[in-house]
Amino acid sequence: MSTRRPRSRTRSRWPELWIGYALHPDVWGRGLAAEVARELCTVGAELGQTVRADAFADNPASHRVLGKVGLVLVGESEHDGRAIRLFARGTAHREV
Repeated sequence: MSTRRPRSRTRSRWPELWIGYALHPDVWGRGLAAEVARELCTVGAELGQTVRADAFADNPASHRVLGKVGLVLVGESEHDGRAIRLFARGTAHREV
């Protein structure tokens, strides 16, 4: 699992916080991604930052995780020929 997080819990020079994760199938369904995403959303709110994430369009499990922690679908894109859905939560969540 990987995350990108500012070093300080004070107003950061980073304009946004991105959530990213990749879990081995043996640990799917245990709530680990939601737990980390929820904590990062809390940190983002404390810092006054927009929290963003993306997920492949064909990955409804990740869409559910991101929705569960309060991120909303704000756009779609493409990466290496695969459709991506963009999610955001926070001060300025708009299509990117």
